[in-house]
Amino acid sequence: MSAEFPTLAETVIATNRKHGFNGGGEHMFGRYVEHCMCGWRSTFEHRTYDDHIAAAVESAWHAGRTITSTDQLDALPDGSVILCASDEEVNRRTSKRDGRAEWWTPGSDQGVPTTEHLVPALLLWHPRWSKP
Repeated sequence: MSAEFPTLAETVIATNRKHGFNGGGEHMFGRYVEHCMCGWRSTFEHRTYDDHIAAAVESAWHAGRTITSTDQLDALPDGSVILCASDEEVNRRTSKRDGRAEWWTPGSDQGVPTTEHLVPALLLWHPRWSKP
């Protein structure tokens, strides 16, 4: 992956490499059962391989965007947007003139410094993601 926080495309590619389709399936107990290289077989929860891959990509994309430390927050560039788990507020990163990070909630008139109350958080937007 090209960054600590992968793009959706990078997540899809990595997931497909891990969960390569295992050449089809077989008939078992009167129904067709699909297989995956990770050991998955079609069930009532994920009836098709596509459902299985969609769930795997969603899980990997969420995990890849989870922020667990203030160091990770400080490393993000200006313009990054996070969703804080503690207060379910969206915050956007900017820098003060001295280079310290500040996090702004829409509608607020003052930013807050990076502190433990912001983590865990989910990265909603990274400026690098807008580049092809």
